[in-house]
Amino acid sequence: MTDSRSLLTLFLRLTFLLLLLSTDSLYAQITLVPCPKVIIDSVAFSGNKLTKDDIIRRELIFRAGDTVTSAELDQLIQRSRQNLLNTSLFNFVTVFLKNPRDLNADFVLDTLEATIGYCHCVIKMDFRERWYLWPQPILELFEQNINTWAKNPTLNRLSYGLYLSRYNFLGKKQVLTLTCKLGYAEQYGVSYTIPYIDRWKKSGLIFSCYFTQTHEVPYSSFNNQFLFYKDDGSPVRKEVSARITYTYRIGIYNTIAGECRYNHAWINDTIMRLSDNYFTDNQTTIEYFSLVLGFISDHRDNKPFPLKGYYINLSANKAGLGILGDEHTDLLQFGASLRGYWQIAGRLYAGVGYKGRLYAEKNVPFYLQNTLGYRDYVRGYEYYIVEGQNYSLLKNELRYQLISPHVKKIAFLPLEKFNTFHYALYAGIFADLAYVQSKDIQSMTKNTLNNTLMYGYGLGIDFVTYYDIVLRVEYAFNRMGENGLFLHLNTPL
Repeated sequence: MTDSRSLLTLFLRLTFLLLLLSTDSLYAQITLVPCPKVIIDSVAFSGNKLTKDDIIRRELIFRAGDTVTSAELDQLIQRSRQNLLNTSLFNFVTVFLKNPRDLNADFVLDTLEATIGYCHCVIKMDFRERWYLWPQPILELFEQNINTWAKNPTLNRLSYGLYLSRYNFLGKKQVLTLTCKLGYAEQYGVSYTIPYIDRWKKSGLIFSCYFTQTHEVPYSSFNNQFLFYKDDGSPVRKEVSARITYTYRIGIYNTIAGECRYNHAWINDTIMRLSDNYFTDNQTTIEYFSLVLGFISDHRDNKPFPLKGYYINLSANKAGLGILGDEHTDLLQFGASLRGYWQIAGRLYAGVGYKGRLYAEKNVPFYLQNTLGYRDYVRGYEYYIVEGQNYSLLKNELRYQLISPHVKKIAFLPLEKFNTFHYALYAGIFADLAYVQSKDIQSMTKNTLNNTLMYGYGLGIDFVTYYDIVLRVEYAFNRMGENGLFLHLNTPL
C-alpha cells in the first residue's frame, strides 16, 4: 500500500507541473475567410526529406482543383492532417493556407473574386519527420503486465536482445525489422512490410519468419494463475512460424486482408505428461497451415489515443487446411473488435469497446487458447488469467481533457526529431465487463473466474506524448472486493 501511495503522489506532482507548463497549443486553428466557394489551386509539401510525395497524397481527402465550401475545406484539412499523423511517419504536420498570387502571404479574401462566388487558395503542408532507424534494445519480462511483476520482482523471465527496425524504408512507408532475442525466450526472425505494391496504392504485402525456443512454459492453470514447467538444461518448447499477408486498402479507412500462416511447434515429453491437452490429440508436436481473412474499418481521429471516430475489426481463422498429411489441427475461430469514441461536450469524451472470440469446436488445445489476462483483460483483474475457449469483453470510459495537446521544445537537444515533443493529460472513470466460457471440465474445477461474470471499475489518469507513448495510472475495484493501483503503458480501448 505504501508503494501505491508513493506512486500516486509522484504522478500527481508531475501532473501539477504539466498544468503549470501548458502554455503553447499544439493544434493551431486555421481561420478561413467567409468565401462562398474555395478552389484549391495546388497542394505543396515541405519538410518531408525522406517520405515520398505520393505516400503523403495517399492520405489526403482533397486534391488540387477541388472546389469546396469554406467549412468543408476546414474539415478536409483537419481530417487529412490526422490521417497523416496516424501513419506514424511524422511527429508534426502543420498546414498553411496561402495566397496563390503570393505564396509568402497568407490566404485572404479577394473582394473581387468573392463577389463572383469563389476564391482561390494554395494549401501548404510542412512535416517534421520521425526518427526512422531504431536499433531498439529488447528488455522483455514474461509477465501478464508490469503490476504482476512488481508483486514479485525478479529477472528470471527476462529476455534481452535487439530489434533493428528501419521504418519508412525507401521513403515508401515500408518497414524492415530484424530480431535477435536471448534469455528467457530465445528468438530470431525477420519481417518486411510493403504497404503498396501497385501504382494505385491499394495492394500491399507483409512477410515474416521466426524461430523461438524457451526453457520454461505455462502448461495449465490453477486458481486463475498459470502453472509453469522449467528445464534449465534444454528447451521445453521450440517453434517455427512464417506468414505472408496480402492487404487491399479501400479508400482511406477500410482494409481487407488475407493471410496464410505456417506453424510448427515441439514440446518435450514432460509437458505432454503434465497436460493432456497442450497440443491437439496430446501430441508432442503440432504442425499446420492456417488461413485468416479479415476486415478493418478504422475511422479513429488518433490511433494511439482516440477521442472521436470508430474502429471495426472482423476476422475468421481456419487452423488446419489439410495440406499436411499428419495435420491433427482442425479449428475454426471468429473474432470481433468494435470501438466507438465521442465528444460529448467541450473537453468531455466517451469511449466504448467490445472484443470477443468464438471457437466453433469444443476441444481447443491449451497452446491455442490465448487466455484473457494478458493483452486483453478486465481492469481490476490484472493479477489473474482466465482460461477458456470463448470470451466477450466490454470496456467503457468517460474522459475529461485536463491539458489539451501542447508542444514543448527542449533547447539543449540538437536533433529536431527529438527536441520537440507534444503531450496531453486526461482524467477519467471506467467500467469493464467480461465473461469467459470454458468447456474443459478440468479447467472449470481448477479455476473460479471462468464461466462467471467479471466486472471492474475505477478512475485513472492518462498521459499521452510523442512516439505513440501512453502512460496510464488507474485505481480499480473488482467484483471480489479487491482494489489497487495499477500502471499500464497503452491506451485502455
